[in-house]
Amino acid sequence: MQRTSRTPKYGRHKSTGQARVLIDGQHVYLGPYDSPESKRRYKEVIDHWRQRQQGALFSALTIAQLGLLYLEFATTYYQKDGTPTSQLPTIQSALKPLMRLFRSVEVANFGPVKLRRYRDALVEAELSRETCNSYVGKVVRMIRWAVSQELCASHVLTALESVEV
Repeated sequence: MQRTSRTPKYGRHKSTGQARVLIDGQHVYLGPYDSPESKRRYKEVIDHWRQRQQGALFSALTIAQLGLLYLEFATTYYQKDGTPTSQLPTIQSALKPLMRLFRSVEVANFGPVKLRRYRDALVEAELSRETCNSYVGKVVRMIRWAVSQELCASHVLTALESVEV
């Protein structure tokens, strides 16, 4: 997965004396060089560019890809004295039905409705209330981890936390 590239620089177009910035191979002219107007316009252009970069980064990740990344993290995190704790198999069990239902869904599109569908599938599988709640919590914890790793936008986590357990 590619991270966002360096921020394009504010520069001067010598022949016209205008401020400019090169965004995705296109020159964007901002007004007279070193003017407050050009600096304000530069900030707007860069903010918009960053939003596009973030959107491209977040939308590319699927639930299946996130699940693999989270399991890789969990394998090293949930250890005691070099031995995996009981949390790891529980996380794997929680992710199996999630992958069955939503493996190709982009993380950015995984919201409360899908989380409730996941919970309903657990109930239909006749898992206990405690197990269902635990599994839903583990899925939300995976999304929280993704937000902390800048793999997912924080609004996805906020929306999922609105689901009653």
